[in-house]
Amino acid sequence: MSQLFFCSQIGKLSAPFAIPDEIEARELKIRNYFLEEIERLTNEKHVYHIKNLAMAANVIKHTLNLICMKVFIFLLYDAHIYLCFRAKLCMRS
Repeated sequence: MSQLFFCSQIGKLSAPFAIPDEIEARELKIRNYFLEEIERLTNEKHVYHIKNLAMAANVIKHTLNLICMKVFIFLLYDAHIYLCFRAKLCMRS
């Protein structure tokens, strides 16, 4: 922070406060900092939201795969029972 100096024949007087340009520059820095932080947090939130959606999609995919496998196994088992039943009927006749 630069000081404002007043010089005269008696002596010099320095102001302990910043000049208006420095105040504006500091306020602009603070404003930009918070805007960047808001942007960063917003982007971070979107990244985590996208990651959560990807994980949910992965869980759904695996769940559907398990369901399909169980249905397929059930159909194979059902076909096996049906074929065994047909074979027993054929053996009786």
